[in-house]
Amino acid sequence: MAAKLGFVAACLGLVALASGSFLGSARPKMSLEEAIKHVDEHIAQEHMWKGLEPEDLNTMESTIETLVTKGDDPATRLAVKTMYSFITNTMIPNREKSQANDQSWLNSQFEGLENCHWDHQTKLDMNLHAKVESAADHKKHYKDSVAKHGECLGVLEGKKLVTDAYCAAVEDVEKLCHCDGRLVGLGSHPVDCKGAPKIAAKDKQCCDAYVEHAQHRAGCENAKYDAKYAQMQHKIIMTKVCKDYDTCYAARSRSYAVTEKSVKTAEELRDWTMLYKIQCLVGAFDKDGKVSQEEAQACKDKKYVVEGIKFPEVPAKAECNPEVDAYSPVR
Repeated sequence: MAAKLGFVAACLGLVALASGSFLGSARPKMSLEEAIKHVDEHIAQEHMWKGLEPEDLNTMESTIETLVTKGDDPATRLAVKTMYSFITNTMIPNREKSQANDQSWLNSQFEGLENCHWDHQTKLDMNLHAKVESAADHKKHYKDSVAKHGECLGVLEGKKLVTDAYCAAVEDVEKLCHCDGRLVGLGSHPVDCKGAPKIAAKDKQCCDAYVEHAQHRAGCENAKYDAKYAQMQHKIIMTKVCKDYDTCYAARSRSYAVTEKSVKTAEELRDWTMLYKIQCLVGAFDKDGKVSQEEAQACKDKKYVVEGIKFPEVPAKAECNPEVDAYSPVR
């Protein structure tokens, strides 16, 4: 409340300085330029903005309109000339500078938010770049191994059918063929094969099919374990990357939100349109003297081009999943 009263009083005091006949016997305590600067400083302070409402600026515009349409004495002409010069050469440039600073501040906060993404961080941190590249390699290896495992299982089924066909007459295929030397290193070669009889020629086709099936099955197991290893390594790396991104995004988004709110408040309360209307009113008076009602209305109706703050679209939080979700995990 005190802020609003102070602002309106400053506006009315400003007019009193311009025309004593308009406001009676008001006695100024500061120069015209000091009074205008005082008003602008009130608007420029955020704690004063919080108490400023649109009707206050309307009061200022209405008061100045009355001044320039009714006052035409030497004191008014001098005051309005000074007022126009101050609005044009000081108030507007100062607010343009303030707006530019707000735009830079907003842009820097937005850039900080965008920079949270690991794609940007990898450009700044060589170690992180290496880790993310490694995670990408693991993901590709996972994909390749899963595909290889699937294909392998399809072929394995066919080899099992071939083995069953060749060994249909054999009572115990495992006992007959388990000591084949080609099975060494597959993890299924028993330790009790010393002294095992040589495989007869009539059973050779059966054991050949059995060994080929066993070798292929071992390849399928290797592909499965390769996929699981790649999946695990990808998760280890990306869990840390995702956690760092989440922390950064949460902090920077809060910071950006506070900045955006502050900048929007400042932008709204600069009220460029109203300031340009006032400039138009005092400018018309400074040029031709007393302003007609038609000229005053033209200043009010004019469409003013206002280059306001450009608010960037805040990026949604990126999905950062340490799991290799694009492919079904190998079980």
